[in-house]
Amino acid sequence: MSVTEGAVSSASSPSPPSSVKSPAPEPILGVFYHVQRTDKTWHVAEVIQKRENPESKKLEYYVHYKEFNRRMDEWVYPSRINVKQGPVEDNPKELESILETLDGRERKVTRNLKRKHDEINHVQKAS
Repeated sequence: MSVTEGAVSSASSPSPPSSVKSPAPEPILGVFYHVQRTDKTWHVAEVIQKRENPESKKLEYYVHYKEFNRRMDEWVYPSRINVKQGPVEDNPKELESILETLDGRERKVTRNLKRKHDEINHVQKAS
């Protein structure tokens, strides 16, 4: 084999084009991201589940918007999840900040406050 034959074979091998985009990272289940709602506003939401849409055959993610009622949860396409910015840091000090605003006054633990505490600390419901 001559030097020119080796040069020809290496030159003819296809090299990946520089314009090819790398695939966008997939959202991780159980992680909070900024997600665009249908009204075009961005909110922090937790990615709950993923599925392939039976009609469009595209991947969708079921998200729960933080600070919103569960009835506002929805299936969204990955294009509405800001994965490039990365996960949003969940604030576990939320309950402490609520309690600090009471200025040392005694506070009755409401169902809502207990629910927030349980969600933050991942307390399992009793069966």
